[in-house]
Amino acid sequence: EMRGAPPRRTLLALWGGMAVALALLVPLDGADAASVAMALFVGAVLLAAAVALHARTRSQVYEGKADWSHIADLASSLRVPVIGSGDLLKPEAAERMFRETGCQAVMFARGAMGNPFIFAETRALLVHGSYTPVASTVRIATGFRQLRLLSADVGEAVACKEMKKHFCAYT
Repeated sequence: EMRGAPPRRTLLALWGGMAVALALLVPLDGADAASVAMALFVGAVLLAAAVALHARTRSQVYEGKADWSHIADLASSLRVPVIGSGDLLKPEAAERMFRETGCQAVMFARGAMGNPFIFAETRALLVHGSYTPVASTVRIATGFRQLRLLSADVGEAVACKEMKKHFCAYT
């Protein structure tokens, strides 16, 4: 039991024995050890179905490097699947995260913005050992498709403003 945490029997009583599939994303904050301890608590005590750890602190924003050692610590300590996240900008990074951390899944964040192809490319790399990058004409056409769909949802002015941060990733 973690100090200050409700006992396991109390939590189970609160749930009334119902089956709960809980997946938790734990971002690292300034106190890395506390975040990892919280993920361990959730995984071990709360019976989470999976725990995802984004291995970057809030203060890092997009600077520095995600510390994948925390993901490895969780993967080796928990019986539930651990989902790793942080600095996954290319399919090769996902492959390396699996290998270096022992996590059971990865979660793309920034790496998927303007690059919806990263999922299929990563799958091809993991299954077949290689992938064919998407042609630039397909990338640009997909960016314009996103703009059309977004325009239909929120209007052209808002969509154009939003797409400023996405279009560069399609090129």
